[in-house]
Amino acid sequence: MNQLKERLKKIDDYFPRIANLLLYVDYCQNLGLNKEQARQIVNGQTVIYDGSLYYRHESITCHVKGAHLKLLVDKQNNFHLTIN
Repeated sequence: MNQLKERLKKIDDYFPRIANLLLYVDYCQNLGLNKEQARQIVNGQTVIYDGSLYYRHESITCHVKGAHLKLLVDKQNNFHLTIN
């Protein structure tokens, strides 16, 4: 168990943005994206999506075709999911 804690600490030390990226994995999956699409987005790739996106905070479902989803980083190192 200590080895696992040490590894997690090391990951957190060397990759401080990982916790925020993991939040976006959950967010993407809550929108309706599958695991592979969420993985692509947090790895900086654009995902072209056809289907329904569910916004849990607003309880709204949007139907999209050819939407481009990408995670951007602003000047303050904050992440933003864009949907064009």
